[in-house]
Amino acid sequence: MDPKIFLRFDEAVATRRPIDDGGALTELDVVAGIVMPTVVDGVTGKARSFGGAAGTHGLVATDRVSGTTLFNRDVSVRALITYDVALAVGGAPATLIARGKGNSAAEYHPFALEIRLINTPSLIGEVAWLWQDGAGVEKSQIGGHFQAPASGFVLLTATRRWVSSTEVILRYYAGDELLAEVPSVDGSIGGGTTGQMAIGTRYSGGAYTYFYGGKIDQLQVYDRELTAEEVRGTYERIVYHQPRAISMVRELHPPGFPISGDPTSRVQRETIIWGNALGYAAAQAENVRDNVLPDRAYGEVLEAWERITAQSPKPGDAIDDRRARVVARMRQRQGVSVPGIKAALEGLIDTDPDNLEILGFDQTVTDSFATLSDLRWWMEPSAQWTLAAGAMRGQAAAGTYTYEARTWYTALESIGGDGKGVHELAKLVIAALPANGQAGIVLYDSPRGSVLFLGVRNNAGTYEVVTEAFRASVSQGVTVQASLGGSPPAAIWLHLRQVVDAAAPELQEFRAAWSTTSQTTGYTVSTAITHPWRSQWAGMYLRTAGAIGSAIDVAFDDSIVRAPYGDRASWLYVYRNPALAGTLDKEAANAILRGLKQAHTAGAVISAKAALCDDPLCLCDEEPLGGI
Repeated sequence: MDPKIFLRFDEAVATRRPIDDGGALTELDVVAGIVMPTVVDGVTGKARSFGGAAGTHGLVATDRVSGTTLFNRDVSVRALITYDVALAVGGAPATLIARGKGNSAAEYHPFALEIRLINTPSLIGEVAWLWQDGAGVEKSQIGGHFQAPASGFVLLTATRRWVSSTEVILRYYAGDELLAEVPSVDGSIGGGTTGQMAIGTRYSGGAYTYFYGGKIDQLQVYDRELTAEEVRGTYERIVYHQPRAISMVRELHPPGFPISGDPTSRVQRETIIWGNALGYAAAQAENVRDNVLPDRAYGEVLEAWERITAQSPKPGDAIDDRRARVVARMRQRQGVSVPGIKAALEGLIDTDPDNLEILGFDQTVTDSFATLSDLRWWMEPSAQWTLAAGAMRGQAAAGTYTYEARTWYTALESIGGDGKGVHELAKLVIAALPANGQAGIVLYDSPRGSVLFLGVRNNAGTYEVVTEAFRASVSQGVTVQASLGGSPPAAIWLHLRQVVDAAAPELQEFRAAWSTTSQTTGYTVSTAITHPWRSQWAGMYLRTAGAIGSAIDVAFDDSIVRAPYGDRASWLYVYRNPALAGTLDKEAANAILRGLKQAHTAGAVISAKAALCDDPLCLCDEEPLGGI
């Protein structure tokens, strides 16, 4: 399924106007107010260099057939670019592509993709969708943050799946990494058949503006949502398969063979052409190997699986819904029960089926700290966290420990479901908390530098309940929720949770609560805290608001983390004690279990209850932690 718009920018000279290999657009040109971008070397060939606000570089075109690019439902944009931070104006958007001029119903934007710099010292950029609704009101969307490379190209992909007039799903990728998945309620999307396409700029307020600074090697636009597998396949082809194939072709020449090293020479150009062709073939073979089965299929292959299993996609179906329907149909069989699972494995486990233990889980993880497991907790530094009287003890010597300097102390466990709807609860007992010291619970999104703290702080002898949010590693300010007086409470229970509103899923609202009475009563609840909800980690922390003159010594007890959108409830393990006599045919037993389990579960036959790598009885090479 080829892109509707495919701009390679392989022209040898700037005066030669770029063309759309997808065939949807007329030749790209300039108009009053913009300048033709220059030709430079790219990754796949030539590229165009756009000079940002100072350069006013841009390109425009129209549809060959009016309305061909009016994508006001599903759309994906994929671009191989450099993002020149020196040319970016902090906080100001720069346009990669925009359809329409935005000044009339016929020219409303059905889609536009922008990049802006949000943190100059850390080189953090944001890629985000934008469009206008049916009345022409501009709707800027929440974007995905990425680390802008100091040099070199990055493959950015943005997808939009339209579900209804009040639901749109947006995804952003850098390379093969999913940056963010964001729901939007802006399902009214405008646009007219006569809209003009602009590259590297956007028409606004009667003139071209929002100029892009950097290089564009290739730019593709699809009238559908690209899948994560397609994004990964393209990235691996460009980064791995084709460069490796070019090296292989060059190495076919014997040592000392006279060959020009000039990249513009004919022999080097032919080497690149041959190498790219071989790499493309290798990438396609790898794509078939990875994505031909229905749980990862997309496009025409998924459509073929739907025909085979007599499944019809419904309007608005996500790709995962279509796959799940096919897989469930293929796995459909008589009901599965615990006795049935044991009986099916009988010939492979070499023991009485009654000796097997079926392990299942719910969405709540409770730790009373009878032991301190480094399999569950990621403790940094580990020496500061110990077990004491059935609690996790955290200690920090005199000094300064701040999140900004990455010297804070944490004990974290992973959260399922990206932390959506998370609840975190822990009891804090303070033995010593000097002035400027702080201890409490935390929700942490490490790739994006987003943190939400709830803790107790010693503010010059006054103990306070405080919250503080960081976005892209930038503090949004400390909020004093309550004063506890001149001495710490005997114990305080701290509770953080995300409020999920089914009617408005785009809301990212948290509440903090605390009680000095008990785990279940006496709570005071904060007002709403706005914070990005994707968190991979939850746990405890020690940090300071300045230097502390003596040590912090606190204890956390009965940690509870609930991830209602996680997948723990879908895990199924069949445990065979390794002390039992007989021989377990683990590979065959797992094959039987995969055939029996429901489509929404992940299951494995195991002979150890702990995942210790390098242990022959571990799960490191088996589902659901990996593939056999």
